[in-house]
Amino acid sequence: MTQSPREQLQALLAEEDRFEALALVSIETDRLLFLGGQPSTPPEMLAAVEELLLRAVTNTEALERLNDGDEVLYYDLEGRQVIFYLLKTKQARWLFLAIVSPGKAYKQITKRLLKTLKSAL
Repeated sequence: MTQSPREQLQALLAEEDRFEALALVSIETDRLLFLGGQPSTPPEMLAAVEELLLRAVTNTEALERLNDGDEVLYYDLEGRQVIFYLLKTKQARWLFLAIVSPGKAYKQITKRLLKTLKSAL
């Protein structure tokens, strides 16, 4: 049985301590499909992630410049990596966000996740 995108993201959070939060939102509808974090992730961080995503999906000019699979990377003051990926499917465009703990690698895991998410969306 294939996991839904929501189940895939929840499983990744449970398996990998490198991610403090993960989120997935539909760009066209602003619908938040998933927002989750580690048990130690403060609720304030999840609220900030949700606010950041909503601001990002309304920045249509910047989103139009992104291609499928493009990565946008920022660092916060504590050294966390804030990563956005644009995913395009036949039905919609999605914005994936990952908050990576300081000093942790993420590329290989997120590339695999994005492939499976894309086929499930």
